[in-house]
Amino acid sequence: MEFLDKTKKYFWKAAHWSYAHRAQIAFVAGGIATIAGSKMIINNAEAIAEVNDLVKKDRETYKKINENGKEGWEEYGESKIHYILGTGINHAVGYVKTAGPGLAVIAVGYGLAGYALKTTTDDLVAVSAQAAATAQLLAAYRKRVIEDQGVEKDREYMTGQKIVSTYTDENGQVTTIEDDYSDESVYIPHSFMFDETHRDYTKSNMVNRDTADTWLRIINHELAIRQFLTENDMRDICHAPRTKVGNTAGARYQNPDGTTNAIEFNKGMLIPFLEGREASGLFIFEYADGRPIEDNIMMDINWETGL
Repeated sequence: MEFLDKTKKYFWKAAHWSYAHRAQIAFVAGGIATIAGSKMIINNAEAIAEVNDLVKKDRETYKKINENGKEGWEEYGESKIHYILGTGINHAVGYVKTAGPGLAVIAVGYGLAGYALKTTTDDLVAVSAQAAATAQLLAAYRKRVIEDQGVEKDREYMTGQKIVSTYTDENGQVTTIEDDYSDESVYIPHSFMFDETHRDYTKSNMVNRDTADTWLRIINHELAIRQFLTENDMRDICHAPRTKVGNTAGARYQNPDGTTNAIEFNKGMLIPFLEGREASGLFIFEYADGRPIEDNIMMDINWETGL
């Protein structure tokens, strides 16, 4: 009984794994089938060549007989239609026997590859739908926060940063709220919000996308010239508020191995905004290969070379 239970357990585990990886399995199996079918055709190359020779020979015979018209076919002892049908069937049978099996296996391989592509596409569509639904829920939540507590609270909840704000009471007393980076804050490093409070923001997602591209061109141009930029340097280019950590965080142009870097915004969180499905976006500075920028670029910079 214990053996049967274990067998069932492993069976269902294997079935679940196979279903979860069905696209990869189908793709690999399709590749193997395509290679196997091609090999079968190569192995039958001589037999296929013989069929090709037979086809060529029958065509030449047909041409010679047909030159004499009706008398030629009477002399040959077979009607024109009968000859065409007979040789055509022989040719088809010959190709089916020699190349047919290999072509059938290749067709199966293409079918499996097509199934893998369709499955992967369906999975991507499902994930995109889930992401869109999540984005809509987040947008609705942020709208409620803004309506209830204002834009500043919304930004604070999203990034863990408090906007530097100055208030003057009726007695002329000035109160300033500085950036807050407490351990309990849900802070996304090296980021800023791009929404209706930003000076460059528009209601056109195409204009916003062009603005972001312009920021990146300027940042990468400056990075190549100056060899390193602090995060606040990049924030200044993007007209984003400076932060305390931005004084030391940043990016370098050249790595110790001689390769160079470029700056990008994390596209994962920006797609709904750049496509116009969200009214605001969280811009995160990172290297073009996906690495985060440095938390403290000042510690290991050679101040003579900038590297």
